[in-house]
Amino acid sequence: MEIRLGRRRALLAIGSGTLFVLNELLLRGKNFFAMGKADILQGMQTIKGDVTINGTPATVGNILKPGDLIVTGPGSQAVFVSGGSAYLLRENSRLIVESGADGNPAAQNDTGSLDGAKHQAITLLRLMNGKMLSVFDFGRKSVQTPSAYIGIRGTGIYVEVDDEKSYVCTCYGKVTLSAKAAPNEVETVTTRHHEAPRYVYTNPINMNSTILAAAQRSNGKNRASTEGLAGQGDGRCIVPGPMINHTDAELILLEKFVGRVPPFYWDRSDGDKY
Repeated sequence: MEIRLGRRRALLAIGSGTLFVLNELLLRGKNFFAMGKADILQGMQTIKGDVTINGTPATVGNILKPGDLIVTGPGSQAVFVSGGSAYLLRENSRLIVESGADGNPAAQNDTGSLDGAKHQAITLLRLMNGKMLSVFDFGRKSVQTPSAYIGIRGTGIYVEVDDEKSYVCTCYGKVTLSAKAAPNEVETVTTRHHEAPRYVYTNPINMNSTILAAAQRSNGKNRASTEGLAGQGDGRCIVPGPMINHTDAELILLEKFVGRVPPFYWDRSDGDKY
């Protein structure tokens, strides 16, 4: 369910995960909209339930290093920051973080803040199972799942992984999607507000009338993205999907950890913000 925040609107209904992140932000007592790079705290920011890093219980302030495995148990989740990107890892998830040159001149000092030295930021995330919401700063980054490659530049995305498929919502920004089972099946997705969610299947599927009709119903304002799929035959891995299991409120709160707002934040016809 999408949740809108506004000067004249109360926050009437939020999920437990959103409430958890909101509570942590309020406890910090910072003006997140005014923070600069030097104010962005790195590493684990909030932890709920059973969260481990390389098999050891995670604690707030843990800095993530290349090769680290983050695991969340039932009813658990974690928020962490690397460079100018922030991540919300939901329950029952397994994530490996890796490093590569991304042109980011910032580095982590002893307090977990950013300073001016050179370092290798996390630029590759391997989500083996589970669910992750992410907001990325500029620079080349990527997410991999068992079925998909996702190339990212300054984007907000939500990813879910199960045995059959990966779900990828480009909440805003631009990504390049490719299917591991069909290397020639590549799609560039550009959105501002959840217009083009996709499923990337582990094996090619039959794009039959039932799947197509469901995709068209769920896509709503982006129905045009499903036009032309009928008659393309069997063997597709990347197909349209609905907008599920993440909210605008969560994206806004994640961006606050890194001192930004999403591009849709001011997109209101009456001029009010979310």
